[in-house]
Amino acid sequence: MSYDKPQRIIDKSFDAFIKGAKDITNKAAKTAQVIANNNARAKKEQAALQEKRDDEEQEMYDKANTFGSTGDAKLDENVVGFWNDKVDEYFQIKNAMQNGSISRREGNLALTRIEGLSKQFKNQAAYLAGQVSSYRDDSKIKTGSPGSISSVSSQESQQVLNTMMEGGNVQIVERGGVLYYYTPDTVDDDGNVIKKGAMLNGSELTANASTDKDLYNKVQDISKLEQNLFNKALNVDDIVDETYIKTISETKDGKIYKTRQITDPDLAMETILESPGLDTIVGDNDIMTSYFQDVIPDEGEDGYSLTEYYNSDAGKAMRDSGVTLDEFVNSSWGEQVGDPDDEKNIAMAAAQEDAAKRWIANDTLNKNTPGLNSIKGNYFSIENAPKPEKPEVKEEKGLPYSATIKNEIVQGQSKYDDGMKTVTTLYQNGEPTAEQIVETLNNAPYTKGHGAQDYWVGAGKKEDEDGVMVDIDPQRPGEAGMVYGTGNSRGFSLDYFTGNEGHDNLNTMYLGQIFKNQETIDHFNNNQPKFVPTDEDKKKIAAAKPGDNITLSNGYTITKS
Repeated sequence: MSYDKPQRIIDKSFDAFIKGAKDITNKAAKTAQVIANNNARAKKEQAALQEKRDDEEQEMYDKANTFGSTGDAKLDENVVGFWNDKVDEYFQIKNAMQNGSISRREGNLALTRIEGLSKQFKNQAAYLAGQVSSYRDDSKIKTGSPGSISSVSSQESQQVLNTMMEGGNVQIVERGGVLYYYTPDTVDDDGNVIKKGAMLNGSELTANASTDKDLYNKVQDISKLEQNLFNKALNVDDIVDETYIKTISETKDGKIYKTRQITDPDLAMETILESPGLDTIVGDNDIMTSYFQDVIPDEGEDGYSLTEYYNSDAGKAMRDSGVTLDEFVNSSWGEQVGDPDDEKNIAMAAAQEDAAKRWIANDTLNKNTPGLNSIKGNYFSIENAPKPEKPEVKEEKGLPYSATIKNEIVQGQSKYDDGMKTVTTLYQNGEPTAEQIVETLNNAPYTKGHGAQDYWVGAGKKEDEDGVMVDIDPQRPGEAGMVYGTGNSRGFSLDYFTGNEGHDNLNTMYLGQIFKNQETIDHFNNNQPKFVPTDEDKKKIAAAKPGDNITLSNGYTITKS
């Protein structure tokens, strides 16, 4: 048995097909029936071919139903009309390929280009619909407010979106397989252009859709950034440190009402201006490009508008460099004109940054200061006032304490006397320093088993590279100049130790160092007269020389240091 190659069998079959065709051509039909049969078969085959062509054509037309709506009925109508023309062009190309008017390679490239348009339509229609909807909502927001449309946006893009939003005439063309959506020029009766048309590139729409990018820019909301700037720069969370914010208390109707106020607005403003957090905001070009142009006012009377800045002392360098008022007020953030090293460019960039910082710092103070008092009635806190203590009724016979407390009181009388002399001596030349207070407390004669506190003077805080406030010296944590103890991390300012009340406060803290039981401390506080130097005592102290012994009106003898 012999085997032929498959391709040889195909070739022989094709040769037989060609020979048979020639025989049919050369033989004349002998009867009308043969002719009828041939024609019937030809009609049937032609009808089948036409039906296939009609189905293919209808399938191409039906693709328009998959595009979706752009949100603009007129544009949707134009899309369908445009696509129908492309379908006609599609089959014209097919016919040209069949009759040889164009090569198959050229024809297939053209067909592929048209088929690719349907996918573009589908993706771009969905994107445009979303953009028109967003543009309609965003255009209602007041210019300059967060989320409003920025003037740095493409005016051409906005013109097309606005025309679509209003149901106007947006037309479509295709060039090189790319779709373009455009609004024609508006002309008067004489053919003069009174409004230029606008165009959107379909490739740009596709790229934007893939990255969720809008066709227009919006003014960003920096309120959260301003709040963080305010809280960190002014150390808002520390209610003890009153460098920037003080607490004011008012007692009425059995309650204590507390409010917080900026201690020194000028100092607070300067601190915010120098904060790294402000540098971070101003250094973000995505924020500042629209913020500088749309939020900071061109004119005003609060001292922070661009016109006021230009005419102020701060704007002198810019004026001297030749920058005009109009050039500054209507400048674009970070713009460069001509040589980057040009004096005008350098002066303009510095002025833009400085003016923006001043505006944002002032805006930050204005917006966040009311938030210091945020509960009902605009208070920081409302607390119940302590109820008046009932006077203690003391027994006449002996001390009303346990044997342990009685023993501690008796044994501790000399410690108490010496301690009060030590504290009184500390105040003889005026108010003591934080270091003197800490030394006095730490050198107190501790009671065995008492576990008295260790005290220190805070070394202060600094801002680390992340903008977080940290202690300068971990061994002396806390705000600079404040007194801290192991049992009180909130600390005490020097005001706590000032005057007669401050003297009493230090007495109490000293007693806490030398006595173990609170009852003992309360006994000495309640039963011993609190010594306040008289005017005569103060004169004696002032007149004495260092090393002189001075006997005070309460019988204490102290040595002038």
